[in-house]
Amino acid sequence: MAVFHIALDGLNLVYWYGPGSLWYEDDIYESRYYIGGVVQLISDVLDVVLLVTFAVLAGGFLFCLNGPSSSTKTINSKKSPVFLSSVAFGGLIVILAIAFFGLDTAWYANSARTRTVSARTLSQFRGAIDILLFIAFIPMLGYASFVVHKTKRHLVGNVSCPPNPT
Repeated sequence: MAVFHIALDGLNLVYWYGPGSLWYEDDIYESRYYIGGVVQLISDVLDVVLLVTFAVLAGGFLFCLNGPSSSTKTINSKKSPVFLSSVAFGGLIVILAIAFFGLDTAWYANSARTRTVSARTLSQFRGAIDILLFIAFIPMLGYASFVVHKTKRHLVGNVSCPPNPT
């Protein structure tokens, strides 16, 4: 991801601060556009991975605190409602991000006469993806608060390391 950001920033520098009329200026502009689209797609996919990781991590914390009881097996397993809902919602967001990437790339590649999608429609599509990501992380905030509330009595400072042999 950082490589794409560095490449995009380098192209931006050449495009913005280069000599006035470069013979390859159009190529630089086009490269900036495509690399920016790839960066946005990878960023959306990584946001979904972070969402699923938080769901699994919180379930793991609860499993470690409560031990292997029947309720924690449900929380920590792949059949957990939190895990399944985060994967399903994340899958929807990834599909929409890939569709946006395709539409955006097709919009730029086509000339102004043959464009079937307007810039406003693309902007609304991008806004919908951002809103869905925001909506997906609100329940994660609540779930994280729940896990913190459950674990606040089990601080790391209360554990003796290494354990006392008895």
